Amino acid sequence: MPASDATVVAGLRDDVDATAALVLSVDLCNGDIWVTGPDADPVTAARVRHHVHRSEEPDPFVGGFLIGRHGATTAQREFGRDGWTTSALHDLCRDALGVDQLLGVPMGRTDETVHLLLLGRDGPDFPDEALDRMDRAAELPTRPPDVGSSTRPPANSVRRVGLTPREREVLTALGTGRTAYAISVLIGCSERTVHRHLQSIYRKLGTHDRRVTVRRARELHLI
Repeated sequence: MPASDATVVAGLRDDVDATAALVLSVDLCNGDIWVTGPDADPVTAARVRHHVHRSEEPDPFVGGFLIGRHGATTAQREFGRDGWTTSALHDLCRDALGVDQLLGVPMGRTDETVHLLLLGRDGPDFPDEALDRMDRAAELPTRPPDVGSSTRPPANSVRRVGLTPREREVLTALGTGRTAYAISVLIGCSERTVHRHLQSIYRKLGTHDRRVTVRRARELHLI
């Protein structure tokens, strides 16, 4: 099912008695974000993009989908009741969409791009029946590659360079062309932390930018 089909998205919105529907698409390689759908006016779209791109830490709801969550869930389930009502994402939903609850379901993914359907409504959280309905309607995604399970580099190369396990994760993700933001989502840390790891990696490899670092890492069989 095309995630960008506004008619289909509107139908799914109505199926679960939601009042707002957006499709969030994130390019995991370069960090580009698109917001479409029947309720995606330009102001709302800009605010959603800003939240996803500028969050210091990937939130447990949207961030969970970006790193490979299968199936529908709601923000309240992922944040917890108290965490949800005090979150920046809840404030955004109230201000931009006029809703208190948010349901998400992956609507297709590749190694590079995630499409996420977001449905909002006011009042109590979406029931289990709504989640089951969305799971049946969705084109369920395949899991993305696990950075941690990539082929391990030779132990002597790792010891010689002195990379930490976390730095190896960042370096492996860097080798796939991902931005610092995309890496932060993939490995579950802040974008600022990714930049700190990158600076340490540059220092240990004697490099100064991403392109040279990836080339040097391949020469050393680190990725």
